[in-house]
Amino acid sequence: QLKHCHMAIINKVDLISENELQNVIEEIRKINPICDIVICSFGEFSMDFLKKDLLKNKWVEGEESTNTVETKPKSLTMNFN
Repeated sequence: QLKHCHMAIINKVDLISENELQNVIEEIRKINPICDIVICSFGEFSMDFLKKDLLKNKWVEGEESTNTVETKPKSLTMNFN
């Protein structure tokens, strides 16, 4: 998911050191060097990202999925009167 996202939100930064935060950011950048990164605590962050064109960047090409009809879990529903 991180590889294809437009934005990554790092929450609860009040619980880690600045060095740990920088390590997390570096790891995100290794996986997705162009996504926006939002840093926050308590899930509080600006909604200004809604004004941005997040699709302006060229994203990673789609990958072949293993999610097919044959591999989806089967569901069984039973009704009782």
